[in-house]
Amino acid sequence: MKKIIGWVFLFVGVLIIIGGAWESYQIFSAKKSAPDVFKFQEKITSPILNSAKGLAKNPEEKITQEIKETIQGQLEKMLPSDFIIKLLNLISWSIFVTFLIFAGGKLSEIGIKLLK
Repeated sequence: MKKIIGWVFLFVGVLIIIGGAWESYQIFSAKKSAPDVFKFQEKITSPILNSAKGLAKNPEEKITQEIKETIQGQLEKMLPSDFIIKLLNLISWSIFVTFLIFAGGKLSEIGIKLLK
């Protein structure tokens, strides 16, 4: 009975490791997208807020506001908001697969001990 349980643990552990590695290969070769743990939520801007931006009290505030908008626009061009979400999803997937490989290794280790 011990040997049967040992083979089952060994087989399940190896399947978990191979399954996690295969899914990672699919994701990192762009055949499949990473699970959406993090989602992008777009900003909602109202016309009232947009018109209030143009009502700066003095020229210094207008210049400061224009500089902020210019910098923000350039940053969005260089680093799209979608990029950060994809990166976080890939990192969370990598952490999960690391856990799966560790768990599969432990199951296989238990199976090997039962086979001895």
